[in-house]
Amino acid sequence: MCAGAAPDGSGKAKNYPYCWTVTIGLAVSHDWGETWQHARPPPHHLVAAVPYKYTQNQLAYGWGDPSNIIKHPKEDFYYAAIWNRNQVGLQAPGICMMRTNNLMDPSSWRAWDGKAYTKSFVSPYDLKPGTEAEHICTVTNLPAGSCVHIKGKQQGCQAAGIVWSTYLEKFVVTLGCDSSFKWATSDDLITWSEPVEFHLRDGLSANVSKVVVGMNYPTFMDPTAPKKMNDRNYYTIGQHPYLFWASLGHSPYTDGRHQWATPYTFEK
Repeated sequence: MCAGAAPDGSGKAKNYPYCWTVTIGLAVSHDWGETWQHARPPPHHLVAAVPYKYTQNQLAYGWGDPSNIIKHPKEDFYYAAIWNRNQVGLQAPGICMMRTNNLMDPSSWRAWDGKAYTKSFVSPYDLKPGTEAEHICTVTNLPAGSCVHIKGKQQGCQAAGIVWSTYLEKFVVTLGCDSSFKWATSDDLITWSEPVEFHLRDGLSANVSKVVVGMNYPTFMDPTAPKKMNDRNYYTIGQHPYLFWASLGHSPYTDGRHQWATPYTFEK
């Protein structure tokens, strides 16, 4: 979600952070998440980064806010969506799809180039000047452009969750868009349908809505997936999944954040 503030008097992008960048790395745990270690000694744990060094005056950028990892139901590849908030050099803002066939190798992920998954990720600090174009991802058509408030509304959305629907026989993405949620479908994870906004806030009970200042991270999950769909990782849903989402309260010392599960039914 957008946060922070632009420098005073800049006339640019209110409520948006400058001077930071994000990257994605790989860590592993062997004790159910109690402790974590880099999959490889840094910087070789790097999964994804844009090919541009940190710039103090640049609006926030970099590959971050990854979705869950989903295994393709018809391929031996794992996919994930990542988000770049703002244009930086040749890299457009938006959601990039990447894939790998080896989850334990952080260097094996490849990004979409407009035709195939060929673009590798590299550290901008190890990059040979003039080769930036070799590491640019072609973003999807999801409404995930610049994370900037325009007329009071955030224009960018992050892909919080991606699942395969056995009922629709399509991929379903859930988008977090500054306290509103959208979902869309795709056959190939690249070309998506027009996102549909669903007004979850309108249906909240009074005792719930009073602690919900903001909403984010919507993800469909199906509790029946392990048995009915032989999916212990919950990236498959049927006709009646739950939407898991997080609410942001007034203060971490009072109502903080909460995790919710709301039942949904899909109809063709």
